[in-house]
Parts: sequence; C-alpha cells; structure tokens
Amino acid sequence: MPEDGALTMVTKPELARRMVKRALAAGEPFTYPPADELYGGSRTLRA
Repeated sequence: MPEDGALTMVTKPELARRMVKRALAAGEPFTYPPADELYGGSRTLRA
C-alpha cells in the first residue's frame, strides 16, 4: 500500500503492460505474451 493510503484504479490491460515492461527490463526472454480478447483489444498493450 502507498504510504499515503491512496489507492489508484488500474485496468487489467494496464497491469499487463506494466508486467511486460518489467519483464523486458529484467531481460526475461519471451517471444510473445498470450492474450485473450480483453488484452488483445488494448491498443497500448499490443504496442
């Protein structure tokens, strides 16, 4: 939890985008992430 106690709403595609970004930064090898229609419909995640 943040120190100020404030929580922020984040969508599932945004969480996935952040996870992919962290995996790439850590050098984790993968060719593509699997995605269903929810994640595949996110333009920012596909980019």
